[in-house]
Amino acid sequence: MSDVSAYLKIAANAATVFFALATPFCIARIIIGPRFTDRIVAGNLIGVMVIALLLIISVCFDYPSLLDIALVYALLNFLAVSTLCAIYTRNLRNEKNMNNKAGMPYKKGD
Repeated sequence: MSDVSAYLKIAANAATVFFALATPFCIARIIIGPRFTDRIVAGNLIGVMVIALLLIISVCFDYPSLLDIALVYALLNFLAVSTLCAIYTRNLRNEKNMNNKAGMPYKKGD
């Protein structure tokens, strides 16, 4: 049993280091962009990493209440990304409709 516990701690430490190294790249993608969708995906990835860290902490330190917190955070993360995607899609459609009403042709690739 102690071998499994030792391997679990090694895996948890490795995952934590990986998440710590990946977070600055996600933050850079949020700041740099270039598109809004890149920013949404990077923000979602940070949310997923937070959820994974909550789960790792819950298992390693035997805090079962963190599982509930991770579940609620996952639902909030999903709702936030879904809402941002809906707003982005609606704004994109409105821009296309405004361009079409003004007699402007669609841009290539639309």
